[in-house]
Amino acid sequence: MSSAVFLSYFVCRKDALEFIQLVGPSGPTYVVNGLSINYARRLVAVAGEPVELTGTEYAVLYELAVLAPRVMNQSLLLQRVWGPERVGEGWLVRDVVKRLRRKLGDDAADPRYIVTEPRKGYRMAAGEEEVLVAGSVTGLNDGTSDAI
Repeated sequence: MSSAVFLSYFVCRKDALEFIQLVGPSGPTYVVNGLSINYARRLVAVAGEPVELTGTEYAVLYELAVLAPRVMNQSLLLQRVWGPERVGEGWLVRDVVKRLRRKLGDDAADPRYIVTEPRKGYRMAAGEEEVLVAGSVTGLNDGTSDAI
């Protein structure tokens, strides 16, 4: 199995966090309204203050951020963060998004970060800087970039 295929498996699973640490770019890669996400170091901060997130909270935030400002429906979030066995359990996504909003100081009625699109899903506000392109593997040992 090639490195690109092996690493792309981790992107689709809960283990995406290890994948990001291995191949993500350095420095802040997503910045919007005072929220910064450093993919390589798995650090999240609001107005420069670190925010402690669980692995699942970070995985949901990551998935939304790399696709910003596109909408992700609950089924896709469930599959990418929890795996295919949890599809249909939308309450999991709603619960994590609620906790993320609380930790980030975001308001569902007037969101700065995570926006609910009724009957569609969730999206992040467009970031000021995005280095990691969704759907690609970068930083492999040979310096190449392969689509997943």
